[in-house]
Amino acid sequence: MSLLDGKIYKIPLAASILNVDKRTLMRWLKEVIRVDNFDDDSVTWGEFVEAKYFCEYRKTHKIPFRELKTFIDILRVKTETLYPLTGLNPWVEVN
Repeated sequence: MSLLDGKIYKIPLAASILNVDKRTLMRWLKEVIRVDNFDDDSVTWGEFVEAKYFCEYRKTHKIPFRELKTFIDILRVKTETLYPLTGLNPWVEVN
């Protein structure tokens, strides 16, 4: 098991730390971040990091949900990893 797969928080606490509604985090987990274990009430480190990036892309960069989901799905295939946003190089454009 990798460090990213370790469970670290229950969903309500993770949502609080991320400053998002619990239902929002659950939606992100079910529709974008998780590929299985949809009913698990804990969040892994990889899921938490992915959720933080997802939150910032949505709030700061105003990227629509469906576009971001499509991007993450493509990255997941290209990088062959469950958590493509957790890589060493953030997926952002620097001005």
